[in-house]
Amino acid sequence: MTFGDGTRRAIVVRTAAFLVVTVLVVLNSTVFFVRLDATRDRVYTISDVSRETIETIAGELTITYFLSDSLRMQLPETEHIVDLLDEYAALAPGQITVRVVDPVAADEVETAERYGVAPQQIELVDRTGLRRTVVYTGIVISYLDDFRTLPLVMLPETIEYELTAAIREITTGRERVIGIIAEGGSEQFEAEHSLLLRHLSRSSRLELLAPGERISPDVSGVVVVGGSTLEIEDLYHVDAYITEGGRVLFAVGGAVAGPDGPFDLRPNEGLVRELIEAYGVRIADEILLDVHHGEIPLRRQVGDGFTQVYEPYPPWIVVRERYTDPENPITARFAGMSLYWASPLDILSSDATPIVYTSPDAWAAEPPYVLDPDARAEWLRDREATAGQYPVVAVVSGRIASAFREVEAESRLVVVGNSLFLTDLMQLSDGLSNLVFVENALEWLTHDEDLLTIRTRARAAGPLDLIEDPVRRAALMTATRVVNVFLVPLLVGLFGLVRLIRRRRRSADRRIDRGRRRTLSGEAR
Repeated sequence: MTFGDGTRRAIVVRTAAFLVVTVLVVLNSTVFFVRLDATRDRVYTISDVSRETIETIAGELTITYFLSDSLRMQLPETEHIVDLLDEYAALAPGQITVRVVDPVAADEVETAERYGVAPQQIELVDRTGLRRTVVYTGIVISYLDDFRTLPLVMLPETIEYELTAAIREITTGRERVIGIIAEGGSEQFEAEHSLLLRHLSRSSRLELLAPGERISPDVSGVVVVGGSTLEIEDLYHVDAYITEGGRVLFAVGGAVAGPDGPFDLRPNEGLVRELIEAYGVRIADEILLDVHHGEIPLRRQVGDGFTQVYEPYPPWIVVRERYTDPENPITARFAGMSLYWASPLDILSSDATPIVYTSPDAWAAEPPYVLDPDARAEWLRDREATAGQYPVVAVVSGRIASAFREVEAESRLVVVGNSLFLTDLMQLSDGLSNLVFVENALEWLTHDEDLLTIRTRARAAGPLDLIEDPVRRAALMTATRVVNVFLVPLLVGLFGLVRLIRRRRRSADRRIDRGRRRTLSGEAR
């Protein structure tokens, strides 16, 4: 079959036209495009809260994303962040300017570090293999003569909350101040709570408050951690702050560590428990254990040496979404929570509401506590008599009466029957979701509930380990591996084999048909 000149010319013209149209479509897609967000709660779409915040901006605002090119090429999540920044700019064209800058390539390292974007050492894979390198990934928001810095930006799921909170703060001039009252000196607290302090400092100005001093009404919210050594005078100032409308998160357990190591636990006899009880929540003496628990790192002797192993430990309970109040903003889209030697709460007032519970398979250990990891038989001592579901977090909202004076005020409190969940233990037990809980609680306490809707929708995907029974979870993981490693490749191979056999049969049938046609044609001649 041959083509004439006219036909060839038509084919060339159509092919060229198709290529030109394709190139134009590709080029225009970088300017005109549509993004479809198929996630639950539309976590990658700018929320109405952010849109309303942007509408209130009166001047020009610049968002500078200091991002190393090496990290941008290897971390796809950074492109999601860039896309989100572009959407902010699109909502206020000419008013919001977005810059994405590699500090090294643009010779702006000094500028980035002056604003608080610190270099980070990470491991990247390139043609030469695995190597450690220094990268920058932080955002600076500049408005008039002021600025706010997000020093480390990695997760697109939370970046909208952090951006909108910073924009609201810098454009309104309102800064959130969180005061912390803790046992021991500030150096000890900072050493034991470095993750908490680093996380909260991203969205708030932190002040370590000295016990016994009046709490300024300029403090947006207060966190009381432990508190077993607080005296009457110290608690009087906390009470005065609450009855002036202040909001407090109490992280107080029914047991405290004794002098003989981490497993030497004794009842907390501090007066702070009596203060909390006056507000309608009693913290019990018992320590809770649960079949849904985490693992504890222990040093075990192996041969002539020692090694660190992780072993199941029921006093380190793990709480999941199904055991929370879905109507409370703090626990909406709950990300999980790990508690270490926590105590149950008794609800004494109609203004108090439990929002987080253990599983129904929990039980309580009464003093004297025997919770050494090697004393497994003692863990079960009270299980049959105390089995059940226990509240471990409660909120108090409404008009709260003073424990010292004849006054009351509209206020809010959060009570957690555990203080250690705020420590760096969370890093050892896969409990970093505790930071999300604390941030949500502080948002609720300090009235920024609209911002809280951004945070909670970012958790919509939920935890991957919803199956809490370790036996069922292990069985499912094994089945998943078998399916992915063996069954899927086997099915693909079988599909290909069937296709091959069918193709060969069709080819054979076609050869037979051609042979028959030739035979019939010869007979006809």
